[in-house]
Amino acid sequence: MKRLPIGYSDYKHIIDNDFYYLDKTLLIKEIVLYGGAVTLIPRPRRFGKTLNLSMLHYFFEKTEESNTYLFEDKKIWQDSAMRDLQGQFPVIFLSLKSARIAQWQETYETIKLVIATEFQRHRYLLDQNHLNQDDANIFQRIINRSASDADYRASLLHLSRFLHNYHKKKVILLVDEYDTPLHDAIVNGYYNEAITFMRSFLGDALKDNKYIERGIITGILRTAKEGIFSGLNNLTVFSVLSKQCADSFGFTQEEIDQLLHDYNLTTISDDFKTWYNGYNIGTYKIYNPWSSLECVSNKGTFKPYWVNTSENTLISTIIATSKVQIQDACGELIKGNSLPNIHIEEKMTLPGMLQDENAIWSLLLFSGYVTPIVITLDDLGNTLCTLTLPNRELLSLFNNIIISLFNKGLEQNNIRYLKTALIEKDGETLEKLIAKFIEHSMSYHDISENEPEKSYHLFVLGLFMICSDIYSVQSNRESGYGRFDIMLIPHNKTLPSIIIEFKKEDKKETMEECADRALKQVKDKKYVAELHNRGITNIAFFGIACYKKEILLKQE
Repeated sequence: MKRLPIGYSDYKHIIDNDFYYLDKTLLIKEIVLYGGAVTLIPRPRRFGKTLNLSMLHYFFEKTEESNTYLFEDKKIWQDSAMRDLQGQFPVIFLSLKSARIAQWQETYETIKLVIATEFQRHRYLLDQNHLNQDDANIFQRIINRSASDADYRASLLHLSRFLHNYHKKKVILLVDEYDTPLHDAIVNGYYNEAITFMRSFLGDALKDNKYIERGIITGILRTAKEGIFSGLNNLTVFSVLSKQCADSFGFTQEEIDQLLHDYNLTTISDDFKTWYNGYNIGTYKIYNPWSSLECVSNKGTFKPYWVNTSENTLISTIIATSKVQIQDACGELIKGNSLPNIHIEEKMTLPGMLQDENAIWSLLLFSGYVTPIVITLDDLGNTLCTLTLPNRELLSLFNNIIISLFNKGLEQNNIRYLKTALIEKDGETLEKLIAKFIEHSMSYHDISENEPEKSYHLFVLGLFMICSDIYSVQSNRESGYGRFDIMLIPHNKTLPSIIIEFKKEDKKETMEECADRALKQVKDKKYVAELHNRGITNIAFFGIACYKKEILLKQE
């Protein structure tokens, strides 16, 4: 059984060492046939961007020792026209995924090191005295990391000129994770410095550069409004909303079936799909590749591998500081609902994400946190998407983000009291804790006077997520003859299950009558059916009446 290439992103290393590899070489053909002079491919992190660019690097680059053997048994080799392109171009290949440090100067030094390393890889230009003295001086200073800021900003333009003049062939430019420095710049407060450098560094190399045959760039977002790609009439974008390259990043169902078969895990295919499938890209349902390989490596142990590979700092910050409508919408996603007709902007500005609701959803979409189930255009040609959470892994992340928000509304002692109140079916204490929670959370939420039950539903849902160590928290699911608001199912079957229903007080009734109406609905709709099907009989009903900031809880 072959080793899985977890943590490896060098195509040649994977093939030479006989790692397991799902063939993505037809990406080469799509780039050649449908790509522009500059092709930008935004994808979520750890979706195979670096490995695919490494594969392109070894395919296109002209080398002394042929790399033909790396592709002879791959799908791309069946196309004679593509075979003729192998090993025909000088290549510049940079990855900026390591340029993510808290201070701009350190980030800049990391970028300088990446540039110097690529210049060093082409040191033969210097050793063979092919450069004139001025160019040789620039080359040497960049390798030594003693060049001027202007030379670093123009370094890709310099190197493409040097390579073109030596090989008499135009250059393939590959840049991986171009926007990583920008994401961290937003979080750490040095965005202006980062974007000023990147605008010259990439923009000058890509715009009207007569030495470039093709530029292929990967990242998470298309940040056109910052000016990096402005003025590029030849820019082609294959985003997660495009059909081109749709199956080249992440795994298809056919590939997952093969993977599970090869590692004797076909019995977990249904749970595997629930956890890691669900990304709608082009015409494909795509599995998260990182989590898929991690799960197989761990012999079918299901965990949120992908969402635990970074701190998700930017996403958490945006949701925590966003308007109440955004946080309410996150609650709807957690409940299993979709968000219809969300305007998606592909050309966004990163600083505007904290203020612009559309930009927030665009960021979440292109970063892989939500996925479209319907894509349409309005009368003005704007893209509208119905968004949902792709799978259980992302549900766990949104749960945790909501938990972190709602934790701010309760002291640690009160969290302990909350769990005890649920276990003991203590409605009086539970009412006091929810009321206290609402009082403390008002700085984060604005309860609607017209639909308070909807806001309370979200609040209490978030509150009970804190108890996920003892309860499975379900919301807005079918049971009996309707949909319950919240159901808590204990991991330990000796503990009670809880059903909660919210009602807004009607002007013609008291709060007590409203709470009674909520309890009556639980009984009339037979919400207990779900629990009875599980063999659970220890059940408590809670009806919660709400009016503005007030609540009243009754139990049965």
